[in-house]
Amino acid sequence: MNPTSVCVGRGSLRAAAWPLLLCVAAGLLAAAGAWPASAWAQAAGGPVPAPPAFHTQSPSRVRDIQGDSFVFSPSEGKSFRVRLIDADCQPLGEAAAKQAAAVATNLLEGAPFWVFPAGQNKGPTTDEVWADVWTEKGWLSAVLIRAGYAQRRTEPAPASLSPFDLSGTSNKGPAPAAPAFLASACTPQGGDTLEVETGGKKFTVRLFDATCEGASGDQRNEADAAATRLAAKGGVWVFPCAPLQGGKA
Repeated sequence: MNPTSVCVGRGSLRAAAWPLLLCVAAGLLAAAGAWPASAWAQAAGGPVPAPPAFHTQSPSRVRDIQGDSFVFSPSEGKSFRVRLIDADCQPLGEAAAKQAAAVATNLLEGAPFWVFPAGQNKGPTTDEVWADVWTEKGWLSAVLIRAGYAQRRTEPAPASLSPFDLSGTSNKGPAPAAPAFLASACTPQGGDTLEVETGGKKFTVRLFDATCEGASGDQRNEADAAATRLAAKGGVWVFPCAPLQGGKA
């Protein structure tokens, strides 16, 4: 059974755009400032993220890396450009864009990686896919933003995107690199907060770029119900970001 994916620290709850894929972007709420090695070990040998997430399988499938985008060649069908949904290099100028391209090239050509599509543009630019990208150093967007080579992008409106075409892609591959891990349990706790369990330990996570602040009790219950349905698909992948100082999100 394919597991749901919980993106802890990057991404958002995009249940409508990512069937069978729950992306709970959050920060770790714990006294310690890092995820424990015991949690990282859960990734080894377990189920991999469900479609539409896909593994690039070979560095040769990636070309024309532009920092916040690159071209991917699937095993069948035409190539398409993957554009980071939450990082934009262009507003920072040409020098930053070149530095971003160098950093992204180093990460994306070094080893195959995971792509989490949110959808494709409608209309004449259907060959462009908006996505989050998980590398051996974590979220590519986060790496570029922390380095000062990109700024956070406002996501395209969901209504402006079409479902991602899976043709030529595959989610067969090694588990996403640490600190991603597969949680054995996920319990919603108020819409934008969840409790996950791995290796016999429980952690509370909070959505990074979505909030239920100001939402009614009914709306929070609906969010919890949606997360519960997705988590029941078979396990939950957690993709942490670095917590802020003091271990608080």
